[in-house]
Amino acid sequence: MKHLKKIYQFLGSIHFAVTLIALAALFIVAGTWIEALTHSHRSAVNLIYQNPVFKLLLICFFINILVSALNRFPFRFRHTPFLITHLGLLMIIAGIFVKNSYGVQGSLELSEGSGSHQLIFPEVPVIHIETRAGIGQSFEIQPNSYGKIALKTLEESAIPEIQLELLGYSPHSGEKIRTWILDHQGIIAGLKPFLVQDWNPETETLPFSTQVRLHHSKSTPWHIYAFRTPHVDRLAQAIYVQSMEIAFSDSSNDQLLHHCSLKEALAHPIHWKNGSVTTRLEFNLKPDLTFQSPLLMATGIQETTPFKIQTDLDGKKALLNQNKLSPQLGMGKVAVDLVCSPSLAFIEDEKGNVHLFAFDSSGEVYSQKFQNSGLEKMIVYDQGFGGYFAAASIPFSHLPNMRKEREAAHLQQLALQLRQTLRKNALLPPPLKLFAEACAKAKADFTANLLIFLDEWQKTGEWLFVQRELSPELLPILQALDWNSCPDFKACYWLNTLYEEITASVDLAAFLKEKGLSNLSEGKNMPQFMEELTHSLSTLEHELPEVNPSYLQKPASAAALLSAYFRLYAIHLMTLQNNFETDSDATLFYFATHLLANHLEEAFAPLSNLSTQDYRDLISQLPENSKTLEDLLKHSQPLAKLLFKNNGLTLTKPQLIEMISLTLPLPVLHQHYHNERILADLETSLPIMLESPITFAHYSLPASSKLEENVPFIKLKVSDSKREEIKTLRFQPHAAGLKHPVLAGDYRMRLQPKSEEIPYHVRLRNARQISYAHSNQAYSFESDIIVLDRKNETEKETTLSMNHVYETWDGYRFYLANMTPATSTAAKHVQIVVNYDPAKYLLTYPGAAILSLGILLLFWFNPFKKEKSSQSK
Repeated sequence: MKHLKKIYQFLGSIHFAVTLIALAALFIVAGTWIEALTHSHRSAVNLIYQNPVFKLLLICFFINILVSALNRFPFRFRHTPFLITHLGLLMIIAGIFVKNSYGVQGSLELSEGSGSHQLIFPEVPVIHIETRAGIGQSFEIQPNSYGKIALKTLEESAIPEIQLELLGYSPHSGEKIRTWILDHQGIIAGLKPFLVQDWNPETETLPFSTQVRLHHSKSTPWHIYAFRTPHVDRLAQAIYVQSMEIAFSDSSNDQLLHHCSLKEALAHPIHWKNGSVTTRLEFNLKPDLTFQSPLLMATGIQETTPFKIQTDLDGKKALLNQNKLSPQLGMGKVAVDLVCSPSLAFIEDEKGNVHLFAFDSSGEVYSQKFQNSGLEKMIVYDQGFGGYFAAASIPFSHLPNMRKEREAAHLQQLALQLRQTLRKNALLPPPLKLFAEACAKAKADFTANLLIFLDEWQKTGEWLFVQRELSPELLPILQALDWNSCPDFKACYWLNTLYEEITASVDLAAFLKEKGLSNLSEGKNMPQFMEELTHSLSTLEHELPEVNPSYLQKPASAAALLSAYFRLYAIHLMTLQNNFETDSDATLFYFATHLLANHLEEAFAPLSNLSTQDYRDLISQLPENSKTLEDLLKHSQPLAKLLFKNNGLTLTKPQLIEMISLTLPLPVLHQHYHNERILADLETSLPIMLESPITFAHYSLPASSKLEENVPFIKLKVSDSKREEIKTLRFQPHAAGLKHPVLAGDYRMRLQPKSEEIPYHVRLRNARQISYAHSNQAYSFESDIIVLDRKNETEKETTLSMNHVYETWDGYRFYLANMTPATSTAAKHVQIVVNYDPAKYLLTYPGAAILSLGILLLFWFNPFKKEKSSQSK
């Protein structure tokens, strides 16, 4: 009994209190030192403030304060300040225990426009598994200081058939996303796995792994390559060069000059009769190994005329020949065409990133990068139960897509836009007005024939349209031109006359020197000189001599004169193309129009040589229930989708007539294609969609001293009554990652923070950054939120900021902790920390008030001091 009394007295003694204060000070110093050393608040919390010894220290404080107060028994009035002070301390310590046991400290993860009432606790990882029926169960895991974890036993599970066995754990980990190439196999959904080979620059052969028809069963097969190498750029170019052939032809008459492999053309200059060419390939891969304006440059000479032809390998001008020496003249003297077997290459670099390169049959290129650190987009099947797939969208059609088809498609797009412009009663320049009147007399389509004329002219590569056979369609139009109504006739005549004399000379300098005008050509090439000459003749027309009327007896002379008239007003095919945008679906549009033209010819056979107006009149007379009209409407759907953007909507007779007016006749039909081929290619056209299942590889990393930066992963065995599967899961700290399918997709699971519902639903309306004046540096962050009380169904709009906290009536406090700016694929995201202390108003705050009152009484109203003072007197 005596020992118990001594223990009791010690528990309430000042010696015990001083000892506790010293120990508490040491713990606080250690906690501050650990947090400063590791830059981790969680380390200090785990090692110090949640340490059982520290909790025992708080209990000892409670006992010391309680016993020291009870030692004053029997209590006197003079003990009142002392007892009040100790009561306040006891209430504060009790409030701390209640908060640690029943309080809430978590966060809400919100994006703009979204809301949530699920509070997450990042320090408590759980394995969450759910069924297709939406039944979910969380299994809490408890990592210890030795790196081992234990699965918390559940008394009752919502999914009793699922058994989990933890096989491994790493406190910190990395993740790689694997697509297309898995070890030594290439994986494309729906195809057999194919071989992946290693490659180095010394490797001579580049065998393809497999080949497959990507559009339809009768389409051209694609060669599929799969390699692993650190030299991605060199390998991609080697595959392109190996499979490509190049053809050079005379642009004026399409006569083939030379045909060889691209590899040969790049190795040394190519010679043919009266000409030669040097070829240079610029693949132009960016640092991320995607294309940036790749091109092929052909420089040479043809019949004493130099040329420099650039062929872009991607973009809106892909495969079109661009005259880089004299763009004002149209095409160069030589046309360049590429042809190969279409190829698809999957190349994995040394970091595990996969690079996709696609080369279509006409030499156009496309690239796409799949980083193993994260994909920009993926395909999700059945909400994740069906797995996740990487997608490659290759913008290549099986439609004929060579240079000539591209040129014809661009002309068709230009014809459409011109017709739409003319419908607005736009005023025509005098040369076009003269041509339009001639077309009306010849009963020919103005737009189509104008583009035919401009196209044939620009293929000559001459300043004026001279010395070339004309298309039969143009002859009646040229003969119908009324030059008597042309106010610029003399300027046109003398421009053409002078041009004939200049071109008949050996060169421009020699001709001008002979005429005593050598100073006019200083520093100028032929196109520049002709521009100045054209402008001068237009200005000085009234001073020019009269013309010879006999000049107009031949259509070819009229063509040259018309081109001169066009030059006076800067009208050329190149200028028209520069003023109008070309749609990316130009080739599709061209062949869909070709399909419509074919069906119109078949529908109204044996009638032939029908004009656009004839077709419009014939269709207007068809009954609504006519089989002919029904077939035409059906076969016009591919063009209607492109022209009217009416996917899935029924095409009407007025729309069909409108479509014929805008699209027919075609300016140029390079080659006649059968309806079956066009329809098959249109239906399986852009883009080629390929998919590959996504797998995730997890690996251990050295743990960081800052615990908040560690992302653990676990390895576990998942089983039910019939099956089992080994699965690795990486922790998703914001509970926003993918849920992985398991056991044949019957379940999906994720390693995520523990979550708990709170009685308030918080919706984020807007998040913004407040910057310093005249600066982008952040001064503060603000978020407008709506807090909905789920019990009372009342809501409150408020604004959170770094220094403004919102607190509900029952003690829930909301702090703005972090804001992530919006990206191209994600909205603004904020993290709101939620704190709930159930004892705050019952113990902590009242305890603090009582403690303050006790201290006030103890120092200012102590009756014992007054009594002692009166006795001394």
